[in-house]
Amino acid sequence: MSIDITGRIRARLGGARETVADGAAGLVNEVGTLFATIVSFSLLGRRLGPSDYGSLVAMYSLIGIAICIAYIGPGLAMLQAAMGANLRAVAGHFFSEQMLFSGLAFGVVVVLAPVLVPAVPLTTFLMFLIAELVGTALVTLAANLRIVASGFRSAVKLQLIPQIIKVVVIAALAIDGRLTLASYGLVYMVCSMLAGVSIFITVTRTLGIVRRPKAIKGEHVRTTLSISSTIWAMGLHDSGDKLVMSANRLGADVGLYAAAYRLLSLGNIPVNALATSSYRSFLDPAVGNQKRRALQFSLLATLYTVCAAIGVILLAPIALPILVGDKFDGSITMARWLAPLLITRPWIMFASNALAGLDRVHARFLAHCTSAAVGMVVYIALIPSMSWRGAIIGSYVTDLVLIAAMWIILVRTNPAPMVHVFDGMPIQPEEHHAQA
Repeated sequence: MSIDITGRIRARLGGARETVADGAAGLVNEVGTLFATIVSFSLLGRRLGPSDYGSLVAMYSLIGIAICIAYIGPGLAMLQAAMGANLRAVAGHFFSEQMLFSGLAFGVVVVLAPVLVPAVPLTTFLMFLIAELVGTALVTLAANLRIVASGFRSAVKLQLIPQIIKVVVIAALAIDGRLTLASYGLVYMVCSMLAGVSIFITVTRTLGIVRRPKAIKGEHVRTTLSISSTIWAMGLHDSGDKLVMSANRLGADVGLYAAAYRLLSLGNIPVNALATSSYRSFLDPAVGNQKRRALQFSLLATLYTVCAAIGVILLAPIALPILVGDKFDGSITMARWLAPLLITRPWIMFASNALAGLDRVHARFLAHCTSAAVGMVVYIALIPSMSWRGAIIGSYVTDLVLIAAMWIILVRTNPAPMVHVFDGMPIQPEEHHAQA
């Protein structure tokens, strides 16, 4: 009996060390993303102005849909399928699957672009789309292969490369005085594709993986569709307001609103880091207590987000002019009205983690679909006449609907053994995959 207890204690300590190490690696990733976001946000806002910055954000809101379909879903499905399996045997199937879904995503967003992002020329849109679906996709695929082979920490540097490329391209063009949407798209596309191809070849050669597509398996497709649809619903929950504003040709209001939202996203980074680092423990049956831990984490994070919301309300008149200049003064009022949304986010993130740990992924997906659908109805009804005010009302409605749906499901769920334990990253709308 003592041997069994000793073994359990060692397993718990080992798991705790692994969680702390992965959390530290995740924090490095978040800090790198924070730096890239601040630099990009500041330079793009100052050089492009509210109208063009709004067009860029709206464009990336749509590209985010393509990214969910093209490589986030297939990548997470590959991580799940490869855990405990032969990576060399599994990889080829997902190479084929990612090519298939990338082609599908490309076609869908090209059709939607003239309707939802009418202010961006199609040639400019295509340059950014190719950069993300080819260059960034290959880097992300290489990072996922590294995670399976050597653990999450080994992939942190690779995950930061797309952010580094964006910052270098934006800074170089800004210094040269040639930063426009078209120039940014062209240079970013070339650099991203060169980096993606070279990194993918290097990683596959190092791991001994043959770069040959294999037949697509139905079970993999079903897993991918389940994951992709969940992420897509999350993305629509977060980006539907900007897409509707863009489709209504609201011009500078889109950029001002996006700048206010970006300020909020900076304040939410510590909560994202906590949700990411704790996700693995929510999936561990040995830890359990998902409901209680979701409540504890939510309350702990709320202490921070209340302070962060107050900070945004008080400091927005100082922070926004420093970051993006006086052209975005209109964002100050918007940021103050949006600030309380920071308080809602922990209750979404940790409930989402807990539902994954209780194997209620399908129910979580339905909750996201419900909130996104309600939000789109509100956006379409209010934004044409109320502009950003309608978008803010819709944002509060979608968050509150999602919190209510998730916590009702969570409270009514009885703990059960996990069928699939995914030893990876949380399925959340990762902004750095589609950041401007």
